[in-house]
This record gives sequence, C-alpha cells and structure tokens, in this order.
Amino acid sequence: MGRQVSLTPFFYNGSLTRQCRVSIPLVDAEGRIFAVLAGQPVDENWPEVQQQGADCLEEARLQCNVSSYGFKHRRGAFPTLRCGVSYGGGQTKPQNLCNGPRNQKILEEINGQDCFKRIARFASGTRMLFKC
Repeated sequence: MGRQVSLTPFFYNGSLTRQCRVSIPLVDAEGRIFAVLAGQPVDENWPEVQQQGADCLEEARLQCNVSSYGFKHRRGAFPTLRCGVSYGGGQTKPQNLCNGPRNQKILEEINGQDCFKRIARFASGTRMLFKC
C-alpha cells in the first residue's frame, strides 16, 4: 500500500492557506509519486513575487490577440498561448510552437521577467527534490 498523505497542514476553515512551507508528495498505492503539493519557499518576499506575476499576466492578457481556436483545448474553456517546442500529434519532427509575431513578443517578455524565473526555479527545485 502507498503511504497515506494528510492534507491537514494545507487547510484552514476549508481553504488553502498561503503560508504552507512544506512540500508533500502525493503517491499512488504502489508508492510512486504522481504529484507534489509544493508549498512555497521560505522567502518573506514571495507574496510580492506572486503578485508581480499575476500583474504581468493581466497586463499581457489585455495585449494578446487570441483566436477562437485558442479557447478550444483539452485543458478547459479559457484562452491559451503556447511556447516552446512540440513533438507529437502527427508531427514528423519537433517544431517551435507559433503564436504570431505580436503574441510571440509578449510571451518572450513574460518569460524574461524575474518573477517567473523565480517561480520556475522553485518549481524545478521541488521537482528535483522528489525526483518526479
């Protein structure tokens, strides 16, 4: 049997707390990690980092041009843009994901923001900690 995971430290009056600093792996019945509740780093400025990220995304959202195709996807009914490299779905070779020049510039600016670099480093470090 897999280890039992208690979510008690994450909940207070039925809602997630913003102060959880403990990373907890979620495991299946065979003990394999399938997700990690990463908590947050011990950093008194972390709420500001999160707010900067939210503000940046809101500003970018207003500038992006997303076609109706961007609203139809398997993740839900909301607009998306893609970045990076894709391989699969009938492609015969890896290809850069395209969003048009305007949206591409906005995505590059977002990915260059310090707040997103910090968030990504934290997420990557958590992943390495549990070797997911």
